[in-house]
Amino acid sequence: MMDALSGALPVAKGAGHHRRLARRGPDPRRPVVTDIQKIFLLAERGIVTLRGNASQIAVAKFLIPELEQAPQPRAESVVHEFTVPGSEDTVVVYGLAHTASVVSIQELITTVRLVLDINRIFCAMSPKLITMRASPIQVQIVKWLIPELDRRTANTGENEMRMPGSNDDVVHVFYLSHARSLERMNGLMTDIRRSAYIQKAFIRSEPPALVLRGTADQIAAAGRIIESGDRAP
Repeated sequence: MMDALSGALPVAKGAGHHRRLARRGPDPRRPVVTDIQKIFLLAERGIVTLRGNASQIAVAKFLIPELEQAPQPRAESVVHEFTVPGSEDTVVVYGLAHTASVVSIQELITTVRLVLDINRIFCAMSPKLITMRASPIQVQIVKWLIPELDRRTANTGENEMRMPGSNDDVVHVFYLSHARSLERMNGLMTDIRRSAYIQKAFIRSEPPALVLRGTADQIAAAGRIIESGDRAP
C-alpha cells in the first residue's frame, strides 16, 4: 500500500490526515501514485498518517479503502476510477478476475507499463489489485487492454485498438494456437522485432498471446509472421 501513497515529487505544505487501517497491507519501497512524501505507518495499530496538499489527500482518501479490500473472487475485471483534482490524470484501480499467479500478474503489469508507457503502476498481490495513475488517453486503452489480458481463454473477437488521437498507432493482441511454448513464442518475438521492426512486443503466457504496438503496416507484417509461425509442429 505504501508505494501507492508515497511519491517522487516535492510535496507542498498542506493538510495532515490520518486513517486507521482495517488490516495491515504490504510495505513495498517503490513510490507511484499520490506523490505524498510525508507518510508514516504505525503498523502495530494499523494507522497511516499523511501530510500533503488537498489534491494528494483526496487521492489518498480514494485509494486507501480500495487497497484495503479483502481478497475476493471476481467473475470479470472490475475497475474503479478517481480524477485527480487540479489535474487531467486519473487514478485507476483494477480488480483482476482470472490472472492469479505472481508471475502472470507481474507479466501483465510489465506489458501495460511498457506498451502504454504507464510508469506509475503497481500491484497489491493478495487482493489482485492493479493501481495506476495515467492520462485520459492511456486510461481509454487500459480499459480495453486489461480485460483483454485478464482472461482464461483466447478472445475470438476484435483484438485491436487504435490509440486515441493517433492515425497510425495500433495495439493488437495476437492469440496463439500452436506456438504455446516459451521457446516458440520467443522465436516469434525475435522474428517480429527483426522483420516487422516492432520494439513494443511482449509475451502473455496464459492464454498464450503476443501483445504488440506499432503502425498498421507493422502490425500487418507481424500478423503474417505469426500466421506462418503459429502452426502445429
